[in-house]
Amino acid sequence: MPKTQNSFDHDTRLWPVQTILRVLTQKNSVDCRMYICKYMKAVIQSQSIVWVDLTNWQDNMPKFRAEFAYAILCATKN
Repeated sequence: MPKTQNSFDHDTRLWPVQTILRVLTQKNSVDCRMYICKYMKAVIQSQSIVWVDLTNWQDNMPKFRAEFAYAILCATKN
């Protein structure tokens, strides 16, 4: 089976693992799912992650929730 460019290896033991210090965490008990989605989106992008550029997630959480809901609703209509 040919590999596609920038794809993860099927063997998760071969995935690179890093510990990121001072990474963002939510400031309440309700945004953890949104943080996970945002982290996963950042991780699967092909460019390097500049974590200090992502410091205002909590301030933008209402916008992120709306974008996420819109994406889900539009995806289900296709």
